[in-house]
Amino acid sequence: MSDAERSVAQILLKFLQERDEDINIALEVPKALASLRNDLAKKIGDRITEGIRSRLQGGDWQIESNFTTEQWAGLGIYRSRWPKGMTKKNQESQCFVGIEFHGSFKQAHYGVAGHRDMLGELRGPIREAASEYLRLAGDRDWWPAILNFEQPLADWLSDEFLHFARRVLRDEEESSAVVNNLVTCIVEVAKKVDEVVTRMQPDKA
Repeated sequence: MSDAERSVAQILLKFLQERDEDINIALEVPKALASLRNDLAKKIGDRITEGIRSRLQGGDWQIESNFTTEQWAGLGIYRSRWPKGMTKKNQESQCFVGIEFHGSFKQAHYGVAGHRDMLGELRGPIREAASEYLRLAGDRDWWPAILNFEQPLADWLSDEFLHFARRVLRDEEESSAVVNNLVTCIVEVAKKVDEVVTRMQPDKA
């Protein structure tokens, strides 16, 4: 147990010794902390969404934001002309640029999504265009270009993220710059994907 944890434990013990009924309050502390973590993660997600929305005005850009603890939650942006369809395994697929969590705000990654069965000849050019900004392209069925977040954005329920979120919400320059750089990257990747689709499928432009 760390010194900080020991101090909190001593405070709670003293608090509980005063009145028996206070144990009910203490039992609610873990729930309150979990709710706080979720709320902070959602606030940063909303900040990212707002930043993207402000930079992608005009056209028919679709921005879907769902920052929750559900598996595969996150953010997706696309245009109506971007590829969509079914895979060979009869799974629905939509090409989009965004953020996704493997579950409960954990294992966060971002990039370009779209199954290889549906993207076809667009997959290579989209991957190449995206890798200019992502610096690391994936080679997966669903994510032709993907980059796993490093801390503090890898696990949005970690203590490191909580400290980062607090600094962002206070508009501290260094932490806010991390969010702004992420927004810029996502927007630029989306524009690159749109350029590829327009060039290779002009009939859909």
